[in-house]
Amino acid sequence: MNNPVVLTYKFVKQSDNLGVLSYSLSNTSSQDVYLFTPLSEFRDGHIQAFPSRIYVYWDDSHSVHLTKRLWSVPENIDVYMPEVPFLTKVPAGKIFEEQLQLPLPLMINFPYQFTADVGKNMSRHPVQLMAQELVFSIGYVILENSEAINQLKPMDGQSYFSLPYGVGMVNQRIEKGERITIDLGVSDFQ
Repeated sequence: MNNPVVLTYKFVKQSDNLGVLSYSLSNTSSQDVYLFTPLSEFRDGHIQAFPSRIYVYWDDSHSVHLTKRLWSVPENIDVYMPEVPFLTKVPAGKIFEEQLQLPLPLMINFPYQFTADVGKNMSRHPVQLMAQELVFSIGYVILENSEAINQLKPMDGQSYFSLPYGVGMVNQRIEKGERITIDLGVSDFQ
């Protein structure tokens, strides 16, 4: 099966304090694709959309990863409510573009980051290092069965949708862009 999406991105360091991530995702399939963007955050007693938010994590190869996706809840913790991004519809044959201004150095930030086991090849404490590579990825779903489609709900007054955590996890696909070489500070301290 051909890949239903094509992801391109670039990261530009505009100053010592600001980087800009620009990406586009082309839906080359004959079905609608739903991207896990914008990410959500619980503030003031409500779940709110934060389009400029992105998850940042580090791996053992000195690569920093920027991603928007549904993050799986680690098996060793209990959560009251999983962190579930909203979804943006990209109709068949269309392109979605987004530009994010990110403060530098990049700060490690991902859901459930204070758990003891954050996953293979990920570290919660990279200290302050220079990333040699950057990778951007985004999660998406193509809902092919009526049960999953019926659980997709438009958000009141917004252009995006919500989907239950379980349905999202079962259907999520991750599109990863090419690694780019970069010298970029990564920190776990503000």
